Amino acid sequence: MKGKIELNDRNRPLVSIITVVRNGGQVLEKTIRSVAAQDYDNIEYIIIDGASTDNTVEIIKKNEKDIDYWVSEPDRNTEDAFNKGIGKSHGELIGMITCGDWYEPDTVSSVVRAFLADRSVDVIYGNLKKWRGDKLLYLARPPLNLDKLRRSMVLNFLDCFITKRSYETHGLYTEKYWVATDYELLLRFYTRGLKFKYLNKVLANMTAGGNSEVHQVRGIYECYLISRQYGYPIFKAFPVLIGRLIKWLGRLILNKL
Repeated sequence: MKGKIELNDRNRPLVSIITVVRNGGQVLEKTIRSVAAQDYDNIEYIIIDGASTDNTVEIIKKNEKDIDYWVSEPDRNTEDAFNKGIGKSHGELIGMITCGDWYEPDTVSSVVRAFLADRSVDVIYGNLKKWRGDKLLYLARPPLNLDKLRRSMVLNFLDCFITKRSYETHGLYTEKYWVATDYELLLRFYTRGLKFKYLNKVLANMTAGGNSEVHQVRGIYECYLISRQYGYPIFKAFPVLIGRLIKWLGRLILNKL
């Protein structure tokens, strides 16, 4: 990948970017191009394909010059695929961008600059835009009080860059949960005192219709279980669960009308 920006640090960190995919040939190239177009050149790009039966492998081979490692083989689930990617990563920082989603052109360089300003940081996170086709649905900004993470998922893993040392010390993605496993990972890191740093800019773009959106009720319930797992008291967690379910039901009724 050709670099287009110079950072005044001779020890610029290697950044690993991981994409997991299964039968995403129609949208994968958009994700690959967003990584290849980054204005930071010290990137290791990894694609973990879950034995796709469409043209995904063809798209990967077509773009091999922009990919450092890829594999196409069966996996148990998305979490297993993420963990495979982390295991193959050599970067000091690791970002996850799922198939069909994309980064802003200066995402990685912005994250690197923030990391170089404070190498004690473990998780760098920012803002996210969610799209349905060409329509912007909303801009998601995390709360100023990150302690709200104890009660519900207020971040998105797409705009989180996590140090390799964090995974090595505190573990990978659990396969215990099906929808909210990214919440379990981030809450585990947060409750163990890892250092989070907010970057006030859009880092990632998400396409509507992902797993957490399709299985919203299960995701809401899993978030409740995870918050309880990490010590959020039931007299606070249960009202959050009921409130989120009521909001979900209200949106469902409005959509039906």
